[in-house]
Formats: sequence, structure tokens, C-alpha cells
Amino acid sequence: RDCLLSRGLGDVYKRQNQKTLNTSIEFSGVGLHTGKDVHMLIEPAKINHGIKFQRIDLESQPILPADINLVTDTQRSTTLEKDNVKIVTVEHLMSALYALGVNNVLIKINNSEVPILDGSAKHFVEEIQSVGLEIQDAPLKYIHLPKPIHYKDPETGSEILFVPANNFIISVVLDYGETYVIALDPAVVSANRDGLV
Repeated sequence: RDCLLSRGLGDVYKRQNQKTLNTSIEFSGVGLHTGKDVHMLIEPAKINHGIKFQRIDLESQPILPADINLVTDTQRSTTLEKDNVKIVTVEHLMSALYALGVNNVLIKINNSEVPILDGSAKHFVEEIQSVGLEIQDAPLKYIHLPKPIHYKDPETGSEILFVPANNFIISVVLDYGETYVIALDPAVVSANRDGLV
């Protein structure tokens, strides 16, 4: 969704306007999970458009909003699905758009999976920074968080906790247990007046 948590963002996002790209950017590669070639064009979009994906390889060229209610799978990637149309592995692109403050774009894609590129958000970030952002004449929308919210997935054991704060901080711990080679992996991301650090 094109909303941000208002409490916990401090002065970083307050009173900011919506943003889109100055011009379109393109990516080509393969899907990590599907192994299929894919071409993706990210176009600027109007105020209040939000972030949306369009499957241009399908006859009706359906559009899927990047909406939490459309997430149907999070096993090793994040899948959006609506009316049996899927967009797979959106998380690296979505993190780049969020980190750089992009609120309105149309992502045209000719297959079901976002290209993996180098396996990070690096190339997405670099291309967005290379074209720059257009500040649009509309304020961001905010969500007010009056009290903590906790959720634990009964199947995976994954947990998430939202807590009101004066600063925007994300603390993540990946723990795959003793059966995995990957060690316990904590990370903290915070925001100041210049953005995410």
C-alpha cells in the first residue's frame, strides 16, 4: 500500500509529498524460482496511483496492486496473486522503491517473476537514483499506530511486532534453526533526516 506508519517515522517522512520516477527504467534477466527470461519496464505514474504490476504477457494485461491483501505466498519469496494471476519475488524491487521513497509507479512485466539480477536490491536502487524522482503535488498518506501490534504465524513460527516510537527503526533476526547452515543473522535499519541508514 502507499501508506507509511506515522508514529515512528519522526521528521523523516512527515509533511513529504508523493513521488514517482522522472522517467521510465528497464530491467532484463531471469526469474530466480521460475528460471524464465523476463523484461520489466517501470513507468512513472500519477498521484495516488500507488505501486502496481501489469502482466503484459497475458491477453487481458491484468494489473495487480502491491497490496498486502494480495500476498499469497512468502516461502523464500513474496508472491502477489489476484484472479489466478501471479507476480513472484517482488521483495527486492519493493524494498528499493520503499527505501528511496517511490510511491507511484506502473511496473510492466512480461512474465510471472521479477528478474533476480544480482540477488539484491542494488541494481534497482542504482537505476532509480540515476533517473531521479519527481515530487508530486499531493501529500503522503499516513497510518497512525496507537499501540503495539504482534502477530505470529502458526505454521512457520515467524513473528512481527510493531511498536510506537519516536524514530523509525526496523530490527530483523533471521533464525533458521540448527538444521540450516545459515547462522543467526540480526540486522537493524533506522532512519534519520537524510533517509534510511
